[in-house]
Amino acid sequence: MNSIHHYFKFLLTKKFFVGLIMLLPTIGYSQNTITQDTLVDGEHKANIKEIDIPIHAKAYGDSVVLRWAPTTPIGWIMGREKGYHLVRVELNKNGTRDTLALTNQAIMPMTPNQIKAIGKKEDQYMGLAAQAMYGQNFSMSNPDEQLSEIEQIQSASDMFRMRYYFALQSADLSINAANALGLRYVDKNVEKGKMYDYYIYCDTIDVAYTMTVGYTNIINYYESLAPHHLKAYARDKQIELQWDRKQIGNFTTYYIDRSDDNGKTFHRLNEIAYQSTYQPDISYDENSPEYKINNILKDYHVFFDTIPKNYYDYQYRIIGIDAFADLSAYSDTLIVHGIDLTAPSPATIDSVTNIQLNHIKITWVDTDTEGDLKGYYVNRGVDAAGPFFPLHQELLNKGTRSYIDTTADALHPNYYTIVSVDTVQNYSYSIPRRGILTDSIPPTAPEVIKGIMDSIGYIALFWKKSPEADVKGYSVYISYNIEGPYSIVSRRFVEETYFLDSINTRSRDRKVYYKIVAVDQNGNHSKFSNAIEVLKPIIIPPTAPVNKSIDTKDGAIYSEWIGSESEGVWGYEIYRKIKDASQWDTIAWIPREPKNINFYVNDASIHPNLKYVYAASTVDSTGLRSKVSFPVWAMNYDINLLPEINSLNAALVKKDNAIQISWQYIPKNKNYYFVIYKAENDDPLTIWDAVDKTQLIINDKNITKGNTYRYAIEVKQDHGELKSNLSEEVKVKY
Repeated sequence: MNSIHHYFKFLLTKKFFVGLIMLLPTIGYSQNTITQDTLVDGEHKANIKEIDIPIHAKAYGDSVVLRWAPTTPIGWIMGREKGYHLVRVELNKNGTRDTLALTNQAIMPMTPNQIKAIGKKEDQYMGLAAQAMYGQNFSMSNPDEQLSEIEQIQSASDMFRMRYYFALQSADLSINAANALGLRYVDKNVEKGKMYDYYIYCDTIDVAYTMTVGYTNIINYYESLAPHHLKAYARDKQIELQWDRKQIGNFTTYYIDRSDDNGKTFHRLNEIAYQSTYQPDISYDENSPEYKINNILKDYHVFFDTIPKNYYDYQYRIIGIDAFADLSAYSDTLIVHGIDLTAPSPATIDSVTNIQLNHIKITWVDTDTEGDLKGYYVNRGVDAAGPFFPLHQELLNKGTRSYIDTTADALHPNYYTIVSVDTVQNYSYSIPRRGILTDSIPPTAPEVIKGIMDSIGYIALFWKKSPEADVKGYSVYISYNIEGPYSIVSRRFVEETYFLDSINTRSRDRKVYYKIVAVDQNGNHSKFSNAIEVLKPIIIPPTAPVNKSIDTKDGAIYSEWIGSESEGVWGYEIYRKIKDASQWDTIAWIPREPKNINFYVNDASIHPNLKYVYAASTVDSTGLRSKVSFPVWAMNYDINLLPEINSLNAALVKKDNAIQISWQYIPKNKNYYFVIYKAENDDPLTIWDAVDKTQLIINDKNITKGNTYRYAIEVKQDHGELKSNLSEEVKVKY
């Protein structure tokens, strides 16, 4: 046993072991499965966990090779103990089926001695399979490290899984390993073109687990498939290869070959079979590089190869390895070369000088001109952060060290950068430097539009934007005398074309004056703008208007008023109420006419035989209101209208369960009667009863608790059309 252990240890070199760790896929055959009940009688025990045995078949014409693997480490151990049985169902042309047990005895893994007898050191996967099954120690932790009880349990669990993963991986990559693990069978008693169904089962059932029956079918027709869709991307002394993850040949790993002599000979780039790992269960931020890389790996295998030099053609091809450890045909060959992606060293701007008018000379130094440097561009922008634009179309010779910009912009900042370009259009930028034109021309004086002040002293100034593009901002000056002196009031340059200020409204000065000065990027100041006069607000309210006359005409009340002579009158508010009422209603707004101080009010929204009281107040341009004027009243008499009742009362009489309604009336006509209106809660008033003129009281017994009742009375003429207005409502809650 010790000699076998040393043989395994020889095979598991560090390089080989690390390479296998990178692969670690579980065998995941996507095949249909049926339960063991299909082929074997018996009942499953309650709550038994089922373990699948995916099986895969490959046709070679003269034989069919079967490969399988349980889906869990527990299933692998159970299969090692009991082995596997294979059943084949042959589908005949006449529709009949022939069933054959391919194995009289269970297919079992090889013993250590059997493995030693046939093992070859050059088949490193054979040794890995044996180590996974029989090796004494398969732990990846430091044997000298002291572990807690929980850590020991976890380490044992990890070691158990590692044995399983390495066993399945070695079976994928080696026919000998698959046979040694008892996970492979060759059916040689087959005919070309026939269809076969294969079933596999493990005679293992315990209280916790059972192995389901695995199933696959195949037509015995051999076809050699090669990997497809190989692509190459050129990098700087590096080539990136990509090919589809999903292949018709169901390849699990690959070998990558490269030719450095135009395809005469190829050499292998990877000793260990290669696949790039995709991790679908890990979530990354969508903007992260990890997400983008994982998104590529979802659909493609990716391999990077470092090459000796750029612009030399290399040829690549790949070979697929399937789960039967068969090598595929070669893929199509790709020819690709590396490209130079390294930018030249950036130049350094030495000086930027305004030599005359708008001419600026830029000089630079460059210490790295021995490589593939081709020349320079001189770029200009208005900001150190860019963007920059070239000042010339033709590339300057790599020996050039100065350039004169004859179009420097006096109205904007001028920032320069030197672009170094190599023979394959890689480029680098120098650090920007600013060129300053000597500018002594001030901007024109701003044109002030207006200034306004509110009642509490806040002032808003507005002016037109200066036409010069290099204006940095504005300064605002104030004075209480139009002739000055003016003092600056803005604490910083004002970049907008408005300014907000505030002053004391109770000072003795009636007016305040402002001037604006424009300042450009070079600190040149314009002349003062024209002075803008701002009137301070009047805090004394205007006088009230006076009524001149009031009369009725054509069913309306017409009044004439003498307006206020106060300064800044904006208009008048007109108020109205019914006599003896406490609440005024605003019924009209009359703007002040410039040429006529008097104004007129025509109120047609009135009822006959009611006394209406009117008053007015003055509103000035600052919003101040005068006192309300002396009130006047008028009434539109209508002899064709009966007078309303004088008073109306309603009260609940609990002992009678009734509401008593009573009223008073002073008649102007001998022939009349009363019509009583009634409403419940929010319902509209409707006629409820009518009584003779001699009756001034009535009881309502048609009421219900919880409701509110409203009443009103109208007076009507006997045998005529005259009537009164409806009285005001009264209401009682029962």
